[in-house]
Amino acid sequence: MADTLEPGPGSPPARRSLFSTALSVLTTQASIIPIALATQVLLARFLSVEGRGQYAIAVEFAALAIAAFQLGWPQASIFRLRNAQTPASIVNGAALWMTLGVSAVAIGLCLAFKEPIRTRFMTDAPDEIFYLALLLFPVQLFGVVFAAVARGLDRFDLFNAYRFAMAAVVLLGLGVALLLFEPTASVALQSFLGVSVLISIALGIAVMAPTGVTLRVPSREFLQTLRFGAKSHLQILLANLHQRADIFLLAWLVGDAAQVAIYTIAVSVVNRIRLVPSSIAVTLFPTASGLGESEAGALTARVLRHANLWVGLSVVAIAPLSYFLVPVLFGTQYEASVLPLLVLLPATGFLTIQMVLGRYFLSQDRQWTNTACYAFGVAVNLGANFWLIPRYGVLGAATASLVSYCAQACLILGVFVFLSKQSLGECLVVGRQDFEIYRRRLARVRARLRA
Repeated sequence: MADTLEPGPGSPPARRSLFSTALSVLTTQASIIPIALATQVLLARFLSVEGRGQYAIAVEFAALAIAAFQLGWPQASIFRLRNAQTPASIVNGAALWMTLGVSAVAIGLCLAFKEPIRTRFMTDAPDEIFYLALLLFPVQLFGVVFAAVARGLDRFDLFNAYRFAMAAVVLLGLGVALLLFEPTASVALQSFLGVSVLISIALGIAVMAPTGVTLRVPSREFLQTLRFGAKSHLQILLANLHQRADIFLLAWLVGDAAQVAIYTIAVSVVNRIRLVPSSIAVTLFPTASGLGESEAGALTARVLRHANLWVGLSVVAIAPLSYFLVPVLFGTQYEASVLPLLVLLPATGFLTIQMVLGRYFLSQDRQWTNTACYAFGVAVNLGANFWLIPRYGVLGAATASLVSYCAQACLILGVFVFLSKQSLGECLVVGRQDFEIYRRRLARVRARLRA
């Protein structure tokens, strides 16, 4: 077995190995973690508990809308670039037209159903909060699509810069806005929207400038991209629904923005760990898309072992610290966030399995396998939420997530082992050869420092 996380022979040419690319993304995400945590602390300290809940619901609504309407285009763009070898200018043009068209349709639909959305799933928030959430959708969709194109072009430098800039400039913008103006959810959302506009446009220019953009996209390319994207769209929607259903069901069934705020603080801390499997998964997909099923399966099993290692270490480190860090950082009004946080922490391990293996099935054009596993997870999640939230509130929402992620991880892992012929040990057990990778990398760093 290779001692690096690099693809085998027959893979498309790349500037760096998968290990190096994943390491660069992980390094970027590691630098983002304290910035993102500082942003959450800033919001918790300046906004009221109710205002923090309204801000969280608006941001989550925009994210769920992106999942519902993006048609699988980000993943399809990567597949067309890496597997079909479509010229980048054509992929850029298709992405641009898709973003504009889908945004118009989505905004129209949301306006048509404004009152049910606002009253049931946004805890009867003011109209201004609804409209700001709606404006966030096209801006962030543009960023998501062109961040995917950057990955497909092996421009992970742009992808990393986009992620870091969003975190750092959002923190700066929120700090200035909340200090200079009245600290409300509306002011915070306006600041977030302004920053998102600037950075998303900068990313789009950086991606399109070197390769150009073809505005007259061939209809065949549009249809082929849509065909691949449509197959992955449902699974992406289900994955996002699984991730965010608890927040919206909590808002609907409890109807208290303060309870939503308490829960989202726990989720925000856990999400810092989720950056680890997310970073690894986004680097795996472009590489695995250019490999055969056997090679991609072996690579995915190897990647999953390393991802579980890092997530496990993160969980062990954060769990004992959460008891005093949450009230110290966010305030005593958020002490109730500690227990759901502890329940959610083990769920990150199950989510890691889903994220990594989901990219394998996507890269091998087995989207319906993903969709079936994700649908099972969502069904368990919704059933558990409807049963547990009315009885246990915030803790019930956290427990529902833990149970459903565990069930989904077991299913998708079993399917992967059956189809890829990799053993459970190869997927989950870290061996001596895995640690050898880090030893060799550390030796190289030491040699460079001595030189």
